[in-house]
Amino acid sequence: MGVYGLLLGIRLAELLLKSGRLIRARTLPPKKIGLLTPTLSALVFLQIVTSQIDA
Repeated sequence: MGVYGLLLGIRLAELLLKSGRLIRARTLPPKKIGLLTPTLSALVFLQIVTSQIDA
């Protein structure tokens, strides 16, 4: 798993940090991010996790 697992872990951490920033930024000025943005984020999260399990 080695380097590949490390890269997937970094990608997962980056996705979670950017999702948190998006949610936090949404509360300051009232912006609507809709339903598709969190759904896409969840799908990418699941894809990374399943890739990491298969690695």
